[in-house]
Amino acid sequence: MEKYKKLECRDFNDFKNKNYNKNVLTLNLNSWDEFCNVARKFKKYPDYIWRGQRREDFELKSSLDLYLKKNFSNINNRQRKQELDRIFNNFKRRLEDLPNKKSGITEDEIWAIGQHYGLPTPLLDWTECPYIAAYFAFYKKSRKERTKNRVIFALNRAAKLLVKKTKDPKSKKVLSSERFVEFPDLENKENKLDEIQNERLKKQKGKFTKALNGDDIKINVERFWRKEKYKGKIFLAKILIPDTAEIRDECIKFLESKKITHGTLFPDFAGAVEICKNDLRIEKS
Repeated sequence: MEKYKKLECRDFNDFKNKNYNKNVLTLNLNSWDEFCNVARKFKKYPDYIWRGQRREDFELKSSLDLYLKKNFSNINNRQRKQELDRIFNNFKRRLEDLPNKKSGITEDEIWAIGQHYGLPTPLLDWTECPYIAAYFAFYKKSRKERTKNRVIFALNRAAKLLVKKTKDPKSKKVLSSERFVEFPDLENKENKLDEIQNERLKKQKGKFTKALNGDDIKINVERFWRKEKYKGKIFLAKILIPDTAEIRDECIKFLESKKITHGTLFPDFAGAVEICKNDLRIEKS
């Protein structure tokens, strides 16, 4: 069995504003320096991956599942699977129509291409670097809908150990098993992603997760908490940082000193256009 190094709740006893519940640690920070202190605590634990979000009320759900939530009411797992297949098969067919189509492309690679170009997919983006996650949490300037906090998540890969088993009601024989959280890896292999996409993935130290039935990653992690061997372990950390102009400026300045900028993370024309629109506060029409 694979072993994953995990921090424990007691490792954060020096933080006053914290809460630990069902293997999820929530930290309410007051400054950028406090986040740097948190990042240092995680440094010796490479089994965590990171994600930054501009709003703390955003769920840890894929773009596909957010799309379904917005456009369908009370969608069930069967309907979700049908919509998933409909989008996938249509996109795969469109890729096959291209003059420079690639053979042997996998399902995860197809979804990753779609993710890169804005298609709703079941993948959720993460990074191996806490400071890159911080960039994604803070690089966009606050608009009128400024929230109290921006949020950075740290997820331990041990989440892949939680498996849903379907058993025969009579014999109790396991008929099938599915992971609640998958971790597709497209970086360290000969994949079929295009050159620009591969470069972005490399620069962003990118990783993906794929949740069973599209559930919020936090909900999946909380399924662990009744297991005695996981008591006190941190499978997911939710780090809240005040959404103020001062902290954002301090964050961006710090990240620039570490060569973490939009240009290094998005080394292409599209990336330059995106950050330019953000600088000039040009919204989508």
